[in-house]
Amino acid sequence: MKTLSIHETKTHMSKLLHDVDKGVPIVFGARGQADYQIVRYKKKTIDRSRAFGAWKDKMWIAPDAFNSETDKLVAEMLTSKHNI
Repeated sequence: MKTLSIHETKTHMSKLLHDVDKGVPIVFGARGQADYQIVRYKKKTIDRSRAFGAWKDKMWIAPDAFNSETDKLVAEMLTSKHNI
């Protein structure tokens, strides 16, 4: 791996990007010091287990989960001093 100057990197950027496409990292910096590196960007893949609809047909909601009686019961539990 060769360390290039900033000027060389700017001058030969197109060629260097072709090298990066092939998997060769480009290292450059000032005064011969390796300060920066150009590598190919890896696109993030979507984790399908967390996508919308991932829980479809894997769970159910009780039919009485969203009625007024359940709302009163939950409110009562949250405001009582003796939590269950």
